Amino acid sequence: MHASHLPPGPLSASLFVEGLRARAGFLVASALIFHALLWTLVAIISEPTPDPKIAAGLAIGREWMLGYPGLPILAPWVTEAVYSVFPSVLLMKALGSAAVALAGWYVFGLARRIVGEQHGALATLAMVGVTPVSFPVGALDSATIQMPIVAGMVLSWWRAVREGNRAAWILFGVTSALALYAGVQGLFVLALLLVVSVTGSGKAAIRKHKSQALAVAALVVFVLLAAPRLWWLATHNFSGLYESPIAGFETVGVMKPYEAAGGALAGHLGLILLIVVATPILANVREASVSFTRAPLSGFSAVAAILIAAVPFFAAALAAIAFNLRITIDAFACLLLYSGLLAFLFAGETVRLCRQRLAVIIAFILLFLPPLGIAALNFSLPWFGRGLMTNWPAQAAAQIMNESFRNRTGKPLAIIAGQTLYAAEIALAAKDRPHIFPDANPEIAPWIKKNAVKEKGAVVFWPVIRGNAAPPTSLTIALPPFVPEAPLSLLWSLPGSIDPVRLGWAIIPPQK
Repeated sequence: MHASHLPPGPLSASLFVEGLRARAGFLVASALIFHALLWTLVAIISEPTPDPKIAAGLAIGREWMLGYPGLPILAPWVTEAVYSVFPSVLLMKALGSAAVALAGWYVFGLARRIVGEQHGALATLAMVGVTPVSFPVGALDSATIQMPIVAGMVLSWWRAVREGNRAAWILFGVTSALALYAGVQGLFVLALLLVVSVTGSGKAAIRKHKSQALAVAALVVFVLLAAPRLWWLATHNFSGLYESPIAGFETVGVMKPYEAAGGALAGHLGLILLIVVATPILANVREASVSFTRAPLSGFSAVAAILIAAVPFFAAALAAIAFNLRITIDAFACLLLYSGLLAFLFAGETVRLCRQRLAVIIAFILLFLPPLGIAALNFSLPWFGRGLMTNWPAQAAAQIMNESFRNRTGKPLAIIAGQTLYAAEIALAAKDRPHIFPDANPEIAPWIKKNAVKEKGAVVFWPVIRGNAAPPTSLTIALPPFVPEAPLSLLWSLPGSIDPVRLGWAIIPPQK
């Protein structure tokens, strides 16, 4: 690594450059932690009601099932596991952004091994310009949890195959199995890694380190851990292999597959802007710059990194288009983790940084603008008549329903029946934390046994639409007879000009 200077005099290195020179890893870790804290703070300040995926994840995760229709199960499991030890909604709001930070650290761990410490740090920090990766709005869902899983899987594979690390083979087997529980996207990465491992330089590297037995051990670990999930998927028509809007948990941003894939590519505009500004592409040849030089890459390193950065995304996009799967842009996040690394692979052995001050300003804009914009929308939209789920009065509804049931029956509230996301929000806010019974449909709530509602009682609720407070026929057919209470009229959590939320509801007392 060396610094170049203008002919008139030396270039004064910025704090950023000095950080890269002295402690690149510390710089990356600090940036990732700050990014996570920023997004967590936005959620705490501007979202009085938890993201619905937090509530839904806790509602499903507490049942500890091997699968759920239309929803991968790992994110709910992790959410519930953490909540059972630290029952804090504030902590739940930090899980998603913490997962993104962990993924970033794993990405840096791979990048530093391939392109060196400074280039790897730059490649990781440049990911602030890739929207699907750096925009962790919401909870720890399947898209978010796959980011550290996939990044950890790739890093452990690299350490196993390229470096011959024995423990990394076992970690590769574990993370590969977890990828199956987390969603389907990581399987595209896994397939590529397996192909690279058994062909050309990959096979040669395994033979060089005499890792054949360890590779078999990793396969055994994968089979043992993945078998229960594979059995569940095979016996349930593979529903829940990826997060599907039919499950009722994905309500925002669902679009056609080619639109989502195009949006993911368009999300690289920030990265492109950083490259244009910070490199000599449009710079005067005499403009001040700082250079960082890395060692030459081996053929295996270059080819493997390029394949990992590009092939899984395009394969997943084509598969989604072929099966016409309606998804969100952030569903591709775990497949775009190495876009920065890809850019620095093509940048060559020496990278010149120009216009450092302007580049840093743009990076800070890319860092701060999205979370501040989300916070501004959360506070302003209620004044424009827009009701958000993160503003829905779940706490008020839960208090009334929970206390009324206890006063009426003398027992804790065990079951709440209604629309999935709203039921999950009420269940999380309720003192007794009841189980949810989504739309009173036993097919998607196998934890609610046949006579559970009769034996334990329940509260059922439904929206009042255009003044019609009558319960939907689907609820009256599926549940024991109930007498509606006076409809609830609840103010939204944040002030605004939105009409109050009106809910019809009823108490079903236990019959035993």
